[in-house]
Amino acid sequence: MKLNVCVFLFLLLPALAFAQSDFDFSQRWLKQAIYNPAAAGSSFYTRMSIHGRQQWAGMDGAPSTGAVSFDAFLYKVNSGVGFTMMADKIGFTKTYNPRIMYAYHIPVSDESVLSFGVSGGVLVRHQDASGAIVNDLNDPQLYYGNVTEYTPDFDFGFEYQGKIRLGGAVRHIGIKPSENNLPYNSTNVWLYASARLNRINRISIE
Repeated sequence: MKLNVCVFLFLLLPALAFAQSDFDFSQRWLKQAIYNPAAAGSSFYTRMSIHGRQQWAGMDGAPSTGAVSFDAFLYKVNSGVGFTMMADKIGFTKTYNPRIMYAYHIPVSDESVLSFGVSGGVLVRHQDASGAIVNDLNDPQLYYGNVTEYTPDFDFGFEYQGKIRLGGAVRHIGIKPSENNLPYNSTNVWLYASARLNRINRISIE
């Protein structure tokens, strides 16, 4: 019965995440530190990763997303620090999101840790649609010039590591819509869970 509960929890929580208009990657379980600042230093060693995603390959203006992340555990203060840089391009619009992260890890037992983390940075949105071909030049919902916007960006998250792993984060807290009708990353929530089934040939489900 315990095995069934753990697997169900793993399947249920990702379905509850209702994040929209955010940087999107597949295999998110390998990228917790990108979405959740509480995961900074959670591996208890220094790690660096590079991720990329290309959609609709071969089409002009096709969406492409990339990210670089670095985080490390500081043993003397039970903390994790890190840095992420995310970039997204679709059509005439480019978005950049550099952030620094800090997490504090609280030992709950010899085999479990509870972590809380925050991150801060800036969301840079740029659009140059001066060469766009449009049907209605008077459409008030579209901006056809060259514009760049800078918006402060903050995240908060938690993570529990033990026999199961639970985590969640609120991203882009207090973000405001674009003044020039550019696409923007709305405030959203990420939830995830995993279970390590050591009794079955040390299989890890994540």
